[in-house]
Amino acid sequence: MKLPWRSFTDTGPIGKGPIATQWNFPATPSFYALDGQRIIRYKWVGSSGERVMDRALEMVIKEAEGIGKP
Repeated sequence: MKLPWRSFTDTGPIGKGPIATQWNFPATPSFYALDGQRIIRYKWVGSSGERVMDRALEMVIKEAEGIGKP
């Protein structure tokens, strides 16, 4: 797939692979939304659902555009 964002897949036992170990997350899938300063604003372990993620991403985007609250 030609995704417009970085996407990684870990290998090894759940929560024990090289990416999980380095980034300290418990399971796959794990999703992070970062702001313009690369600060983690939202984190989901497992699937949170499309609506929840869309709302969070819209907020981060609006803040980056100067429309929302920082």
